[in-house]
Amino acid sequence: MSGTLRSWVLLSVGWACVVAGVISLPTPLPLGAILFAVGLPILYRESRLVRRSVIALGRRFPGPNRVVRRVLRRGTAAVQGWAESRPPGGAAQRLAALVLPGRPDG
Repeated sequence: MSGTLRSWVLLSVGWACVVAGVISLPTPLPLGAILFAVGLPILYRESRLVRRSVIALGRRFPGPNRVVRRVLRRGTAAVQGWAESRPPGGAAQRLAALVLPGRPDG
């Protein structure tokens, strides 16, 4: 997949997760927080604007910044662990290669 197409796909998925997460935050299930936690790391890696905004908000609000940084770190590790626990060559590895930075096949 070309770099531009990959970037557009990841930006679309990231924004869809964040918007769906914000919309579903008032529901009794934690689905909104989960979707937001999935979309934010994708956008953080793919969008310079989001990265700058998160850094600026982190400087202004150091408490929530620790939570966001933990989500970014753990989200990447969780996706990688999930993909490695699946059968090789399957959809999980292709998804991880698309989403995770620094993977040889991504």
